Amino acid sequence: MKTHLRIGLSIRSIAAVIALGAVLLAASQAHAQSEAVTVGSATINPGTSNSVEVQSINIASPGLGAWEIGITYDASVVTALSCSEPVTVSVCNANFASNRVQVTGASAGGLTGDTTLASITFECITDGTSVLTVVIDVLADATVGSPQSISPAIQNGLITCADSSGLPDGGPSTPRPRPTATPVVATTLPDAGTGTGESATLNWTIAGLSFAGLATLAMVTGIGALRLQRRRSSVDRS
Repeated sequence: MKTHLRIGLSIRSIAAVIALGAVLLAASQAHAQSEAVTVGSATINPGTSNSVEVQSINIASPGLGAWEIGITYDASVVTALSCSEPVTVSVCNANFASNRVQVTGASAGGLTGDTTLASITFECITDGTSVLTVVIDVLADATVGSPQSISPAIQNGLITCADSSGLPDGGPSTPRPRPTATPVVATTLPDAGTGTGESATLNWTIAGLSFAGLATLAMVTGIGALRLQRRRSSVDRS
């Protein structure tokens, strides 16, 4: 009887361990697949340039509908030379501010999974490091009739400016900071009727994203381009 009891307890213990392992594995997978916005890292020789990508990661259906994302950097170490948009629904301004690149855009159909929203080319001015910090102004999905804010995890990047002779054997390395443990909540989307000027127009446009289809896409992208151009003009005048 005692032997049977011990066997029964052992089986139950093994089953409990297996169940616990399955729960932990599922939790780990869920965490690994959380929605995120990331910017890459690179090591560059002073006086030369290289590019890093801004990406939306693991975006679930209905997909990413609208975004305004800033990438800030240490202007005493690096400078942003240019910014390109691998996807046609994104607009990027490398001269948004003296230490900030801005990426904005919209997709009526929603961007799911992993998407490269922009590729930024940085040049090293001097030896040193510069953190590339992701700043979320707006991140919304493409829910029909009522776009919802997305609260992504954030993974910042790092530019290391160092002469190749001073790098470890094996050539340039690309250290990548760990994602923040706590997801960063995107700016809450206001009601469509709130705000004034460009903000109100942008809110109305996002709120009607799915109703107007591609026309709304063109409006959002156009508004984003207008805002970036105005900001660039103000920077040039200063």
